Amino acid sequence: MKIESMQNPPVSLLKFSIVIVALFGILSVVALFKPVALVRAGYRGVVFNKFNGVDTSRNLPEGMHFIVPFVESVVPMTVQVQKNTFTTAAASKDLQQVHTEVVINFHLDPDKVANLYQGVGEDYISKLIEPSVQESIKAVTADYNATDLIAKRSVVKKEAQDVVTERLSKYNILVNDFSITDFKFSPEFEKAIEAKQVAEQEALQKNYELQKAKKDAEIAITQAEAKKTSTITLAQGDAESQRLLRQTLTPELIELRRIEKWDGKYPQVMGGETLPMLSLGSPVAPTSSK
Repeated sequence: MKIESMQNPPVSLLKFSIVIVALFGILSVVALFKPVALVRAGYRGVVFNKFNGVDTSRNLPEGMHFIVPFVESVVPMTVQVQKNTFTTAAASKDLQQVHTEVVINFHLDPDKVANLYQGVGEDYISKLIEPSVQESIKAVTADYNATDLIAKRSVVKKEAQDVVTERLSKYNILVNDFSITDFKFSPEFEKAIEAKQVAEQEALQKNYELQKAKKDAEIAITQAEAKKTSTITLAQGDAESQRLLRQTLTPELIELRRIEKWDGKYPQVMGGETLPMLSLGSPVAPTSSK
């Protein structure tokens, strides 16, 4: 019985084996013919047909897509924001050599990557972006003196960005940000700029000291005038007080003040004798002896 069961395996095991063989066959066909294309996140797929070239009507989004084996292939193109740094040599309006460092952030138009690939290919940075940045910086730099490039950096940056944005938009490349990170001049010119800045700072410091001295002098004059006015006012007040006091003094008031100040002691004379008490009233005339 055991030998017979070995010679006739169960139906379920046979079906399982058939499924495994079929899956293996399918995977082999997929690996050989590649009828499926996978587009990663942040990319678009450009469909290239060996007979018709780039299919500009198809920009495959992220995910899995079926294509015609041996006829179609998919080229991945990133649509994420990219960053590049360029250094441009140019001459300013006053003929100073200027090396400008530029940082540009950009991305490809997701709906037009096939057109960009067809017209330019994958090397769009060296073919389009770098020349556009170089040209825009040279054009704008030529309109400004070297010192104005520093003082008006934001204006220069805006003008250069507008030129680059307009040029690249024609090729479906969109500018996200554009920055001028540095201006470098010849050593002689940089020394001249530094000397000028030092002179300007010294002039500002001297002007500040002059204004401070003027302010201090004004404060001193104001204080002196206030003190003078206060002294005059006090003197006038004392004079008025003395005048009023003189008007109110009478002989009776003077006598009263003298009595108020008396300490109750009689004046002493030599020998320890005291003088007789004098009358504080009117003196009495002596009587004549008969």
